[in-house]
Amino acid sequence: MQKVLSENPGGSLQELKQNIFDSIFAFLDGMPQNDDITFVLLKISKIRKS
Repeated sequence: MQKVLSENPGGSLQELKQNIFDSIFAFLDGMPQNDDITFVLLKISKIRKS
C-alpha cells in the first residue's frame, strides 16, 4: 500500500483506486487460498466486479 501511494502522489482518485486494486490482486496471486486475508480480499474483488 505504501509503495502504491508513494509511486502515485499526484494521481487522480480513480487512478489511485485502480492501482490499489491491482496491488491487491498481485498480492493474491501468490497467496495460498486458505488464508483468512485471502478470503477477505476475494470478497472485495467480487464487490468490485459488481
